[in-house]
Amino acid sequence: MGRKSRTKGAAAEREVVSLLRPVWPAVARELEQVRTSCGRDLSGTAPFAVQIKRRANITPAVIGSAIREAGRECSSDGPYRCPVAFYRSDRQPWRVAMYLKDLAEMFGGVVNGNGTFMDCSTLIVHMLAESWRDIAASWRAVSQEGDINDSRRLNEHAQPGARHL
Repeated sequence: MGRKSRTKGAAAEREVVSLLRPVWPAVARELEQVRTSCGRDLSGTAPFAVQIKRRANITPAVIGSAIREAGRECSSDGPYRCPVAFYRSDRQPWRVAMYLKDLAEMFGGVVNGNGTFMDCSTLIVHMLAESWRDIAASWRAVSQEGDINDSRRLNEHAQPGARHL
């Protein structure tokens, strides 16, 4: 990787850190990621393993690869359980991609018409980074209070005027 690419990647990581700092005050760049082959670019964002991609043109293949790369850090019993990819093309806002199943689990799961949980393990949802941050902040506030499955409580914590999904 050339110097220009490394510089662009480091700047992208700093942008995302500043975006997430209101929700995760301890968020930091994972500076040992190259040496340790860590699958995430940031530390202090548990339960989300964050991978960041900043390129002139972002393709679906790049996004899928980023989610899989972040997923290498995830385990059901570890601090990082949900892979998330932040990505931005030139002259575009930051966006976030994550598996729909992980987003749904934040809110107690997705139930289909017959009352069973839907299998959404391979579907990927995309949203603006600011919207994801607001959703994550609401989820985090409620989960720290104890009842993460109470959607009324999530709405109470939602940022005023936030556009979700």
